[in-house]
Amino acid sequence: LFSGVDLAWGVPQADVVVVSNASPPERIAAEELCCYLSKMFPKTHFQVTHNLRNGRAALVVGTPGTLPRGIDYNVSEAIGSKDGYHIQSLGSPKSPRLLIVGRSGRAALMGVYRFLEQLGCGFYLSYDIVPEKEEFVFETVDFKDQPLVKERLVFNWHNFISGCSAWNMK
Repeated sequence: LFSGVDLAWGVPQADVVVVSNASPPERIAAEELCCYLSKMFPKTHFQVTHNLRNGRAALVVGTPGTLPRGIDYNVSEAIGSKDGYHIQSLGSPKSPRLLIVGRSGRAALMGVYRFLEQLGCGFYLSYDIVPEKEEFVFETVDFKDQPLVKERLVFNWHNFISGCSAWNMK
């Protein structure tokens, strides 16, 4: 679903970067990204940091106002809606970067989950699916999206035995 995907280069370690003054949803997004990538790619070491390091691969999570220094992100190119996000790769083989930029912290978190879904993760009510893969490879990505509706709801059918609140009842 990402346009323009070309295999690039594998990396043995990568930083998940979120600035120290990021909002709670941005920090959660970085921690979730690090956690799931560590499970998915056990041969690659991922860690959450607050600064970009030269010569290190980095996955940067944030909003246009909270990106770390050294990231040149054109805000006018960003998604218009409050919950829109942009997933974009940049950098070079020596210092690859993947940006997950949301208009808000909540949007950045949605972008992280979308990125993980594109890598093969599945998120369900009762469990998560996390496929184990050999090597983390940075790919060329430039993807923008936003929710179709403002609020998403789960209809909890309390008068129906097949509702999600009664699913595991015996």
